[in-house]
Amino acid sequence: MFDIPMEKIVIVDNSILSFVYQINNGIPILPFYSNDNDNELQNLLDYLHFMSQVKDVTKEIQKSFGLSNKISAL
Repeated sequence: MFDIPMEKIVIVDNSILSFVYQINNGIPILPFYSNDNDNELQNLLDYLHFMSQVKDVTKEIQKSFGLSNKISAL
């Protein structure tokens, strides 16, 4: 669908179902519910800045979140 290598694409969502078929491209984020102390977007910005420097985002996402391992353990 995209003319961009998957190792350069990230998907950010609060639902794992949004990226279940590209699990190592997905960055889970907590939902926002009008919490004045919510800093999830700042954390995401910091993480995305780091990710912009890596060669393969899939490897870093796997290291950071390990979602594919958690799903296969079910």
